[in-house]
Amino acid sequence: MKAIILGLVVTFSLIKVSANEKNKAQEEKPLSVKKSYALTAFDSIEIQNEKVSFKSVGDHDAHFLMIPNLGEEALELKVENSTLVIKLKEEFKEAELNIAYKGKFKNLKVLAKDFKADIKNQKEAKLVVKTKKLQFVCKESSGSLDINAYEGALEVAGFQGDISLNSYAVNALVKNVEGNLNVESFNAENNFYSLKGKLSLEVNQGKVEVEQMEGDLKYTSHAADILTRAIKGDLRLKTKLGSVKLFLEEGGSVRVRSEEAKVNVYMPKNSGAHINIGSSDGDIDFPKYIELKRYPSVKVATGRLRGRLGGSVFVRSEKGDIRLIAR
Repeated sequence: MKAIILGLVVTFSLIKVSANEKNKAQEEKPLSVKKSYALTAFDSIEIQNEKVSFKSVGDHDAHFLMIPNLGEEALELKVENSTLVIKLKEEFKEAELNIAYKGKFKNLKVLAKDFKADIKNQKEAKLVVKTKKLQFVCKESSGSLDINAYEGALEVAGFQGDISLNSYAVNALVKNVEGNLNVESFNAENNFYSLKGKLSLEVNQGKVEVEQMEGDLKYTSHAADILTRAIKGDLRLKTKLGSVKLFLEEGGSVRVRSEEAKVNVYMPKNSGAHINIGSSDGDIDFPKYIELKRYPSVKVATGRLRGRLGGSVFVRSEKGDIRLIAR
């Protein structure tokens, strides 16, 4: 089957697009896959197909979009409001749309059922993905990621910008990121390392690990397990079941509310944080010199640790046990 190449030439001395040609392009007329367009003819790319494979490397001066596995008879290309839309004709929709893109893109939107991506060295790129199955890798890039998927895996490394992930069962590995993260997950493993920015997590089940972070963490869970280490920022956690393990850094404010989840808080060495931990029906374990007060519906231990470092820890549970370990 004949290979298809759509060249996006940015050397305007080679290709010029007149105002009339640009207006015609925006009238949603089909495009010839053999024709080349200057990059200014459209601002965004939208890909629509059941199966999509997309590979992109952004460290090229020229821009080329290649579809090597399908002939011209299978493709439908058009421009809608400065957006290049790529999809397969109805009779070919079950085939995989395999796209290789060399060069930088500003906006990319993918609507698929099965999406595989390998993206590198894209700068200031906005990516929006809606798919059922996901296999996604993005490295050494910047911009924003907005991903909605049912199942699969996501890896993001060396990224600058905000990330949003909404999934049922997408296992996420995110590391070396500067930007705010917003993650909603039903049942998956979510691992975050070396972050600078705010992290908001809303999870139902699964496991969460956060390590080496500069920024605030907000966490809401039904029955997940969370482990944190070396977070320089405030922590706000609310959970029903599962478990909570917090290895704290100096300073910062920690507030945890639990129904039945076990909560273990490991204080940093030389901590002088203010402690306020209490449970209605669970056991609480804390340094002996902290005062324990018993009320009709809750027992509470309050006081300060004997080190010099500041900070505060507030924990409340209904039935879950609480352990505060001063190292």
